[in-house]
Amino acid sequence: MIAQRYIAWLVQKNRILGLIPRSILNITGIGPQMADTTTMRTTETTARSSSGWIWLMAALLGVLVIWGLYSAYGRRGADYVSRTLPGGVQLQYLRTGVEGKVLNFIEDSTMTVDKETWFDFDRLLFETDSATIRPESQAQLNNIASIMKAYPNVHIKVGGYTDNSGEPQTNMTLSQDRANSVVRELTSKGVPSDRLSAEGYGMEHPIADNSTVAGRAQNRRVAIRVVEK
Repeated sequence: MIAQRYIAWLVQKNRILGLIPRSILNITGIGPQMADTTTMRTTETTARSSSGWIWLMAALLGVLVIWGLYSAYGRRGADYVSRTLPGGVQLQYLRTGVEGKVLNFIEDSTMTVDKETWFDFDRLLFETDSATIRPESQAQLNNIASIMKAYPNVHIKVGGYTDNSGEPQTNMTLSQDRANSVVRELTSKGVPSDRLSAEGYGMEHPIADNSTVAGRAQNRRVAIRVVEK
């Protein structure tokens, strides 16, 4: 009976250890050799070992929960950048987001305005085959509006693009409508309309291979270009 209980406990222990990242096992000193091998010498030794492992499992599960929360929230926070714009507005955006790229372009005097430098929105989403902007896009649009209000000399052009699926004229219309929607949103957030323009390019100017699903997704985009700063 004792041997059966021990075997059942050992199986359960190994199942739990299998859920814990190897990095945590290494930190706590429980390597593969400790997780996979156990020696039962006496009933008393087995009882003490079982009790010790129960406490250790509880501690490890606590560490695992903390590690999971850090992965979900701590690292996410580390991916964001906070900046104070002229006028005192506090801006928060993803480190790789379009906001930082636009700000660098505006503030870097060595970067001159041209017709080739576009910055793709990375958190701007539309309903399928529609120019309706999805609610989760508002955070990035708010940031772009704040940047434009902080730098009143800046003018931008919004460009809409599609992949090569469907009719060319339909794609051209959709891309124009989406660019117009972005301009309307920025205007509603306090950016003067005379500092904004929009143009749809349809399937022109692809940035990825339209023969793949991933490539077509990249080509369905909205971008902005600084035309004056």
